[in-house]
Amino acid sequence: MSTSPWRIVEHRGRAGLQRLEADWRALYVALPHRSRYHAFEAQLAYLDHLCDTPELARYLALTEGRRVRAICPLVARDDTSLRYPLHVWALPWHPHWTITDVLCPDAEAAAALVPAAVRFLRASMDGRRLLVLGPLPQASAVWHGLQNMSRCSWSTHATEVSHCFDCQKPYDELMARLSKHFRRNVRSHCNKIARLEGARFATAVGEDILEGALEAFLSVEASGWKGQGGTGSAISLYPRLTAFYRALVATMVGPEDHCEINSLWVDDRCVAAQFCVRTGPDYAILKIGYDQDYARLGPGQVLLNKTLERCCADPAIKRLDLVTDTPWSRDWQPETIPMRQAHLALGRVAAPPLVGLIGARYGAARRAVRALRAANARRQKPPRAHKSTTESS
Repeated sequence: MSTSPWRIVEHRGRAGLQRLEADWRALYVALPHRSRYHAFEAQLAYLDHLCDTPELARYLALTEGRRVRAICPLVARDDTSLRYPLHVWALPWHPHWTITDVLCPDAEAAAALVPAAVRFLRASMDGRRLLVLGPLPQASAVWHGLQNMSRCSWSTHATEVSHCFDCQKPYDELMARLSKHFRRNVRSHCNKIARLEGARFATAVGEDILEGALEAFLSVEASGWKGQGGTGSAISLYPRLTAFYRALVATMVGPEDHCEINSLWVDDRCVAAQFCVRTGPDYAILKIGYDQDYARLGPGQVLLNKTLERCCADPAIKRLDLVTDTPWSRDWQPETIPMRQAHLALGRVAAPPLVGLIGARYGAARRAVRALRAANARRQKPPRAHKSTTESS
């Protein structure tokens, strides 16, 4: 009787992640489509600054002989899908890192990864009854292996979508999709700002970010409704968040994989800025901010328009990723990337009932409630301060 060639080797905590660095980087460059959440530097920055329990982090390396074929990063957290929180293993996730994934470049390893990881975790659950994977794009390797699992041991559901632009299409073609009213507003804002004294765009990379662009971004992001007088969600108000973005800037410094800060200036004053990450052909806008004193001129729209035009003109960039599904982005008619999340039961005896409860929690009733809420939100007129801006949550 033949035995499976696949084996899981576990590495724990920061030291475990560092031991896997060479294998991680080898898998990363082999990915057919790599993104910011695949990068080793991003994983390390997440572990150091955003993870609540870094000492419990596990990195499950799927090996064939001595060769690492895939890596599944896991953190310990509480899942609130049901009435009472459940202790679970999950892919890394944070409100500032909303999309996640495994590292697996080929289909053969993808088919084996999730079944092997579940078998391993069932033998060492540490009191955690679920494995939570996602939100994940449809292209994730996770979905290949899920189909090889017993159907009563897992459930999936749709989550928030992600918005993006196909930058292989001409800029004029993307702009032609906009409504005449919105396209006219964007052009009007661009013209008004262009006429201002000292108006200019800037893109900072590498040392230029460290020498001031990051501070300008953090300052303008905290100057408006995100600041202490508003929602209190600005990055600079939270030391761990600030350290996370500083770590990304300091460590993602390669020619193809690096951070960029795009900004719009008027009279030596930063009136809008974007924190972006470029990973190969993928260009993602993680966070943006704008100066509310200039809100009537739509500086966020003007800056996004400039970034979109620049990405479409760069043959190396295939996609501009807006990351989330925020209401302001819909006016730009972006393409939608569906996202899904999976819950897999680790306990054997209670697996079907637990999976059934999770499935019911995210079933038709919830979808109907969310659709109703979305319809109500669309009918409500947005606050004046946000009408002409492109500000993310």
